[in-house]
Amino acid sequence: MNFKFYKKEFSYFTVDNYFTNDEMMTIGPEIESFLPQLTDDVGRADNNRSSKGVFLPTNLKYVKIANKIFKEEMERYTQADIHFRYISNLLFQSRLLNYYEDQDFYDTHSDMAVYTMVVMLCKTPQKFTGGDLVLSDVDTTIEFKNNRAVFFPSFAHHSVTPVSMKFEDTSKGLGRYSITHFFYIPLDERNIPTITNQNYEAAL
Repeated sequence: MNFKFYKKEFSYFTVDNYFTNDEMMTIGPEIESFLPQLTDDVGRADNNRSSKGVFLPTNLKYVKIANKIFKEEMERYTQADIHFRYISNLLFQSRLLNYYEDQDFYDTHSDMAVYTMVVMLCKTPQKFTGGDLVLSDVDTTIEFKNNRAVFFPSFAHHSVTPVSMKFEDTSKGLGRYSITHFFYIPLDERNIPTITNQNYEAAL
């Protein structure tokens, strides 16, 4: 893993090579299997995106692997900056898979969580350009890179630049995948997720 921490108006960090090659071989087909379940109304606010998405259940190999990495690296996160100390207080997370093909985008928005982690993925060799993550509050563009994770406070305004790819590469699962992890505490006890709701899981 290659960590890079940034301190501007708020702190954020990137992690390249988030998964090992063996882990990528395990999670790749599993994530791709959700393509038929994608819809255009998950996580949408008005018409601010053209990508499609689906919330992932908790019983995936991806979830087990991603949670293991996050737990193992928790100390590194919390020691990097005082703003990350709150991670250990968070109770739950949900995970949204978004998939982008030609001209798909996600306009500027913020998330209803405490922290957000976006994991960028694609098949190799990469068949598209664009799909960069923009943190507009700090005037920063984080280039799309396969197996790159970006962690930032959920209040930060962020967007995804349009993806561009050849027509012959569309509808083959060759676009931009991103899995957004939302870390949060429920607003009140009525909204605390239960074990019967597969969209949620204890984060720590």
